[in-house]
Amino acid sequence: MFAQPRGLKPKPDTTKGILPILMKKAYIFYLTAAFILTGSLMFLKFATIGVEDSVAIMYNEMAPTLAFIIIAALVNGGTLFFYKKKTLQMRLSNISGITNIILQGYLLYHLFKLRELCESASYAHEAVSFSLTMVFPAIAAILDFLASRAISRQEAAGQLRIRLKKS
Repeated sequence: MFAQPRGLKPKPDTTKGILPILMKKAYIFYLTAAFILTGSLMFLKFATIGVEDSVAIMYNEMAPTLAFIIIAALVNGGTLFFYKKKTLQMRLSNISGITNIILQGYLLYHLFKLRELCESASYAHEAVSFSLTMVFPAIAAILDFLASRAISRQEAAGQLRIRLKKS
């Protein structure tokens, strides 16, 4: 745009590589991490009943839970592909966060129902241990909302640049 004054060397381009791009666009990291957390639930266990003859309950064995997980993962993954349309990406990120909160509530419902079942007379001697993966949807929801904030900040900065160019 402007001519470089004599004797001064231009600054080297520091935007080469994937890490500086991720640092500038943190929402890509947030959305990718939320997608990985939500998608990984399909392959992990929900709870373990018993100590010696333990029975593992997987997330993919519960059909409604699997449907919630697939919907949340698809919305999360789809959000990554709308990088040209920031407002749509921001709205999809919020929708993904809401679906993750609904999924978390549904998992808590299953937690209390399974605990009630195991406290009944037939399962009183069995120990129930729940997996740490139960908090993955809550973490993914937080990451989705952080991504939405980062997208809105970047969109506001782009609008400001356009406004400054016009004036």
